[in-house]
Amino acid sequence: MRRKAFRVGVIAAPLAAALALASPASAKSSTGFADDFFPRCDANVTVADDLVGSVGKIDAYGGFFCETGREFSGTMTLQLFKNGAKVSEAKKGVNGNGDSLGITVSNPVNPQDWRAKLTIFRPGFSSTIIDTGTIRS
Repeated sequence: MRRKAFRVGVIAAPLAAALALASPASAKSSTGFADDFFPRCDANVTVADDLVGSVGKIDAYGGFFCETGREFSGTMTLQLFKNGAKVSEAKKGVNGNGDSLGITVSNPVNPQDWRAKLTIFRPGFSSTIIDTGTIRS
């Protein structure tokens, strides 16, 4: 249930905006999830192409959300990969019941493979790594 609420809050708005600019057949996205990465906290990451086959942009975004009364402190690192090589990274410290990160890069016309990875870390705990699938644009 939390995952559905989180999708609406963090993913649905940016994805809906991207889809509004392109027909559904021409947009691609892939999302990875981590339910309960920290007790009562969920996270996800998405990579999206707003218009496949044309010059445009690739968006990567992700974050976490915790139930009311639960907070998470640590760091989030979002990475974007093109054809297997890292092309961009954003990192920030987080403290609270939710936060997000985003990256946008230009997308040339020729076909590329894109994927995103979100790493969430809390000192004293193992890192949570969430990976999207690869989209071809």
